[in-house]
Amino acid sequence: MGAILSKWVQYYRRNNQNLKYIHWDDNYKLTTNEREIIIKLIQQFQLGENSEGKHLIKRAQEYVHQTQDQDYYEALIEFIKEEQRHARDLGRFMKVQGIPLLRRHWVDNVFRRCNQILSDEEKHVQFQSETLHKFAQNRNVLFNRIVYILRRILFEGTLIVVWYQHKPVFKAGGYKLKSYYYECRNEFNLAKKIIANSQ
Repeated sequence: MGAILSKWVQYYRRNNQNLKYIHWDDNYKLTTNEREIIIKLIQQFQLGENSEGKHLIKRAQEYVHQTQDQDYYEALIEFIKEEQRHARDLGRFMKVQGIPLLRRHWVDNVFRRCNQILSDEEKHVQFQSETLHKFAQNRNVLFNRIVYILRRILFEGTLIVVWYQHKPVFKAGGYKLKSYYYECRNEFNLAKKIIANSQ
């Protein structure tokens, strides 16, 4: 597993050196309708991406102390840096569009137009799935089954919260509750396969 995590350290560092160009000079302004649709979603997403990850880093340090798995810690630090870059980019976009930043939101306390961010997030799911597989290797089958059931419950609950918090955005993107649910469930199942197949 050390080789896999070392691969992620290299991926994050390489990705940071090869960022897609963002057209900050584009003078397009959101319409009133577009702004009303996305404002809550983008504010919450930017806030979530801006986390310092203090709790996560502390737990990672404890894990490294027990296992000497330095690659995991380095990969996690690079992951957090990438999320913070997303927050800076979104913050810059919001400033241009006159959208105020949030300091806190209850959703962020529960769940802690840039192609680069979408590309990065796809890799983040893969990284997190492989990390979950790593942790599962040292647990018994019954415990892993219980963890999977709890993860599934969290997933289903999160889908409901996100849908009702951001329904106008999904509807503007052509989603109905059923299509949104099935697409998210498909992504969950892909992550499950990554967890199961990680070497």
